[in-house]
Amino acid sequence: MHEPKTIGYNRQIGQSVYIFWLIEPGDLGALAFPFCINGVLFESNVLYLWILFFFFAHIIAFRPGRPRGYDRHFFATLAAVRYLRPGRSERKAFIRETALTQK
Repeated sequence: MHEPKTIGYNRQIGQSVYIFWLIEPGDLGALAFPFCINGVLFESNVLYLWILFFFFAHIIAFRPGRPRGYDRHFFATLAAVRYLRPGRSERKAFIRETALTQK
Protein backbone atom coordinates (compact mmCIF):
# COMPACT_ATOMS: atom_id res chain seq x y z
CA MET A 1 0.00 0.00 0.00
CA HIS A 2 1.45 3.37 -0.98
CA GLU A 3 0.89 6.79 0.51
CA PRO A 4 -1.31 9.30 -1.32
CA LYS A 5 0.38 12.16 -3.15
CA THR A 6 -1.96 14.74 -1.64
CA ILE A 7 -3.70 14.85 1.67
CA GLY A 8 -7.30 15.97 1.58
CA TYR A 9 -8.22 18.85 3.84
CA ASN A 10 -11.00 18.25 6.29
CA ARG A 11 -12.86 21.54 6.76
CA GLN A 12 -14.26 20.43 10.09
CA ILE A 13 -10.85 20.34 11.79
CA GLY A 14 -11.06 24.02 12.70
CA GLN A 15 -14.51 23.66 14.23
CA SER A 16 -15.06 23.07 17.89
CA VAL A 17 -16.51 19.82 19.13
CA TYR A 18 -20.07 19.91 20.41
CA ILE A 19 -21.15 17.90 23.42
CA PHE A 20 -24.78 16.79 23.01
CA TRP A 21 -24.91 18.78 19.73
CA LEU A 22 -25.26 22.18 21.47
CA ILE A 23 -22.67 22.66 24.20
CA GLU A 24 -19.00 23.35 23.48
CA PRO A 25 -16.21 22.43 25.91
CA GLY A 26 -15.46 26.15 26.36
CA ASP A 27 -19.01 26.65 27.57
CA LEU A 28 -18.40 24.30 30.47
CA GLY A 29 -15.39 26.38 31.51
CA ALA A 30 -17.41 29.58 31.13
CA LEU A 31 -20.15 28.04 33.25
CA ALA A 32 -17.68 26.97 35.94
CA PHE A 33 -16.56 30.58 36.50
CA PRO A 34 -19.96 31.89 37.73
CA PHE A 35 -20.40 28.70 39.75
CA CYS A 36 -17.07 29.32 41.50
CA ILE A 37 -17.89 32.98 42.15
CA ASN A 38 -21.24 31.96 43.60
CA GLY A 39 -19.66 29.27 45.75
CA VAL A 40 -16.99 31.59 47.13
CA LEU A 41 -18.99 34.79 47.63
CA PHE A 42 -22.69 34.00 47.95
CA GLU A 43 -23.21 30.26 48.54
CA SER A 44 -26.75 30.58 47.19
CA ASN A 45 -28.61 27.59 45.81
CA VAL A 46 -31.11 29.87 44.11
CA LEU A 47 -28.29 31.67 42.30
CA TYR A 48 -27.02 28.31 41.05
CA LEU A 49 -30.43 27.66 39.52
CA TRP A 50 -30.54 31.15 37.93
CA ILE A 51 -27.08 30.63 36.42
CA LEU A 52 -28.21 27.32 34.90
CA PHE A 53 -31.45 28.88 33.66
CA PHE A 54 -29.68 31.74 31.87
CA PHE A 55 -27.05 29.36 30.47
CA PHE A 56 -29.68 27.11 28.91
CA ALA A 57 -31.69 30.13 27.73
CA HIS A 58 -28.54 31.37 25.99
CA ILE A 59 -27.97 27.96 24.41
CA ILE A 60 -31.57 27.73 23.18
CA ALA A 61 -31.57 31.29 21.84
CA PHE A 62 -28.25 31.27 19.97
CA ARG A 63 -27.23 27.72 19.03
CA PRO A 64 -29.91 25.70 17.17
CA GLY A 65 -30.03 26.27 13.44
CA ARG A 66 -27.07 28.67 13.35
CA PRO A 67 -23.47 28.10 12.28
CA ARG A 68 -20.88 27.26 14.91
CA GLY A 69 -19.45 30.25 16.71
CA TYR A 70 -22.42 32.48 15.82
CA ASP A 71 -23.01 33.60 19.41
CA ARG A 72 -19.35 34.42 20.04
CA HIS A 73 -19.10 36.49 16.87
CA PHE A 74 -22.42 38.20 17.62
CA PHE A 75 -21.35 39.32 21.09
CA ALA A 76 -17.87 40.25 19.84
CA THR A 77 -19.39 42.63 17.30
CA LEU A 78 -21.59 44.17 19.99
CA ALA A 79 -18.53 44.72 22.16
CA ALA A 80 -16.52 46.26 19.29
CA VAL A 81 -16.16 50.00 18.88
CA ARG A 82 -19.02 51.33 16.76
CA TYR A 83 -16.93 52.36 13.75
CA LEU A 84 -15.11 49.01 13.70
CA ARG A 85 -18.26 46.88 13.53
CA PRO A 86 -18.58 44.86 10.33
CA GLY A 87 -21.21 45.92 7.83
CA ARG A 88 -21.16 49.59 8.76
CA SER A 89 -21.54 51.60 5.55
CA GLU A 90 -20.84 54.98 7.15
CA ARG A 91 -17.40 54.00 8.37
CA LYS A 92 -14.86 56.68 7.66
CA ALA A 93 -11.18 56.13 7.12
CA PHE A 94 -9.65 57.78 10.18
CA ILE A 95 -6.31 58.67 8.57
CA ARG A 96 -7.88 60.13 5.43
CA GLU A 97 -10.43 62.20 7.37
CA THR A 98 -7.84 63.69 9.71
CA ALA A 99 -5.49 64.47 6.81
CA LEU A 100 -8.25 66.33 4.95
CA THR A 101 -9.34 68.34 7.97
CA GLN A 102 -5.81 69.44 8.89
CA LYS A 103 -5.11 71.16 5.53
